Amino acid sequence: MSETFSSRLAKAMALRDIKATDLSKITGIDKGSISHYIKGTYKAKDKSLEKLANALNVDVAWLMGYRSEERRVGK
Repeated sequence: MSETFSSRLAKAMALRDIKATDLSKITGIDKGSISHYIKGTYKAKDKSLEKLANALNVDVAWLMGYRSEERRVGK
C-alpha cells in the first residue's frame, strides 16, 4: 500500500521536528490549510506543494507519493 500525501507530509514534518505552526511561518501557508493537508481532507495545489517540499527539503514527487524513496533537494 502506497503512502498518501498526508502521511508523507506528517512523516517529513516529524523527521525534521517541524510543527504545523512552524511550517506555516516558513511557507506562508495558513496553519488551518496545513492541518487539513495532514488530516487528508485536502491535497495541496502546485504552488503550496512546492513551498512545502522546499521547506521540508524533499522532492515534490516523493511528497505526492509518486516516488518510493525520499529524495532531498537543495542543501
